[in-house]
Amino acid sequence: MSTVLDSKINNAPQTPNTISPQSDELGLAHGPSLSWDILLYILPFTLTSNLNSLRRETLSRFMRTCQTLYDAGVLLILKGLIPLNSRTILSFCDFILNAKIPQRRSDNVRRLAIFELRLELPRATAERISDMLKSLRNIQNLVFLDLEPLLVALDDDFTPSWPRLVDIFIGSMGKKCTAFVSRLEDSPISKAHLAWTYPPPDEADNFDARNRFTPSTIRPFTQTLTSLSILNPGILVPNVNIRFPHVHTLQIESYYVGLSQDILVFTYPNVKTLVWLRDPDPSDIGPAEGNARRVNSGGIVAMMLPAPWVPWKGLDQLSCTTRRAYTLAMRCKVRYWVASVLQPQRVSQFQAVLRDIRPTFLRLTIKPAAFEDLAGMADIFPYGWQDTTGMIITFAWTSRPEDQVDVERLLEHIVQCLSQTRSVTTLILRIAYKRISPLRLLLDDHNTNLQELTESQVSKLDELGPPTATSQYLTTLDTRKYARRLVDRMPHLTFLTICVCGQDSTGTSWKVGVSESRDMVIAEEDEQKELLKPTPFATDYSNCQDDF
Repeated sequence: MSTVLDSKINNAPQTPNTISPQSDELGLAHGPSLSWDILLYILPFTLTSNLNSLRRETLSRFMRTCQTLYDAGVLLILKGLIPLNSRTILSFCDFILNAKIPQRRSDNVRRLAIFELRLELPRATAERISDMLKSLRNIQNLVFLDLEPLLVALDDDFTPSWPRLVDIFIGSMGKKCTAFVSRLEDSPISKAHLAWTYPPPDEADNFDARNRFTPSTIRPFTQTLTSLSILNPGILVPNVNIRFPHVHTLQIESYYVGLSQDILVFTYPNVKTLVWLRDPDPSDIGPAEGNARRVNSGGIVAMMLPAPWVPWKGLDQLSCTTRRAYTLAMRCKVRYWVASVLQPQRVSQFQAVLRDIRPTFLRLTIKPAAFEDLAGMADIFPYGWQDTTGMIITFAWTSRPEDQVDVERLLEHIVQCLSQTRSVTTLILRIAYKRISPLRLLLDDHNTNLQELTESQVSKLDELGPPTATSQYLTTLDTRKYARRLVDRMPHLTFLTICVCGQDSTGTSWKVGVSESRDMVIAEEDEQKELLKPTPFATDYSNCQDDF
């Protein structure tokens, strides 16, 4: 793409009436001529959204054949995603701000991503970049991996007008970025991703929470914002004068932040999808978790918020750990809970959450090696649990010595575990065993850095060696026979998929009859899609390896 943008427009060839193939010395053409209508019609097909696609090179060569194709190609490139970094951004500024071109090239730019800027920008360079960005009157999508260096160089003198900007992504938010976002008064942003860096855990108590996210940061978008993603937002506090009634998707990524359900409900009253990432369950359960649950379930924070406001009636999807769901003490039904990995010590919390949110569909990963006794898996679900009708459940472990389990016994306990979920009609069971190469195990045991390996050792890094007893057992497992055992213990099951690593990665699926004999018939791919349509699994269905 940079080849095209850096080309001098006056070097483009003159335009003939048609593009014709080369003729030999006798004047005989080697193919038919193409009219401009056809050429301009096929031109967009030389461009894809893949920045590394060979088709972009094709477009570049195509454009250099004549002035007409050059002009048309420039428009195509400018309307696609334009990636920039410190090496290319100034040449792009020159290209966009070229006063010799009668048409404003900047008016054609729709999607721009600045992936990297130098930490210290000269003032003149920053002003040139600022002029380019301010000229983008029709920009719709902006990505800044680090905008802070530009704002520092400009000393906050940067308030662009982007009246068509609907999607913004800013990484490495600092104090100046936070203030900048709050100045985007005329941008109808509907989707925002704002990421703050977080200090190391030993410095977590010393950061200035005022430099972090508050509702005031995105106040200009109260009537347009529909999707918000915030990374490391610090302390989430309400602002009684600022609410976002149109936000339906809220994603938070943070290890540290505490949270009140009532603050979320008050600030984002119509959320349907709540996702909490980068929030692993610690192995130990601290007293703060019980305290947080009591505060949330007692509505203590709600008493401090102005009336009237009502709790969420229900969520389409909740994605979070057991600990987070437990401390939030949700008081609404959830259609689909993506519950991450369940730790053995959190089984009682998991059961409490099930009763809180009564998920219709559930996605869960269990690591059998974490259980001191596999028999403990039989009690994961409350006895006779009735609310959940569809599940993707994965039992995952590796060939590391500390992860070894008795596979035959494990499979029996899986049957006992799932037999507690008597209302389940759709089950996708994934038995995921990952073999680790002997060399990687050796490296882990000796804390060896990969840089210390020879080239020969690196080439052997992922050689698995001979099959283990576990992998051989799973490879030869009679999945139909095992499926029959599950069907006999789960009276309402009508669709079952079993995916065993070492066999077909997509698994085998059966339709289960409702007659007394509960006949099992293989479900072909089209039938599977049809049967999964009423569930969220139709678009959330991947192979066994995804859980490592």
